[in-house]
Amino acid sequence: PCAECGLHEWTEDQSEAWAWCWEVLSADLSKTIAAQELRKVQIVRDSWEAVKASKSSVDLGDLFYTDLQEEAPQVIHLFQRPRKMQAYLFIQAMELIVGFGEDPKSFFEELKPLVIRHIKYGVRSQ
Repeated sequence: PCAECGLHEWTEDQSEAWAWCWEVLSADLSKTIAAQELRKVQIVRDSWEAVKASKSSVDLGDLFYTDLQEEAPQVIHLFQRPRKMQAYLFIQAMELIVGFGEDPKSFFEELKPLVIRHIKYGVRSQ
């Protein structure tokens, strides 16, 4: 077995997959660190708070779903919940996204169940 990982066989596919994973993670972490150094995280948070102060959550949800209807009409049928619930979910998703730069660990902890739910909904990457 491999002294480092304990597997009996290490395939080329596994090597490539792990190299890809490390490349993606490294790039994202580097961007996050750079963004924090440039105050981007605080600018994103401040502008999001300003947007929330200027419009109700229902209005923000309506704006998002109106744009979604125009940009990706093929997925709008997936959003069948009542308008207020959709608005709430949109705000929660935005809070998750905005919070990424502030606390990447929490972001990934909260992202996992969200991804699993969307897989169950039948969402596919494109």
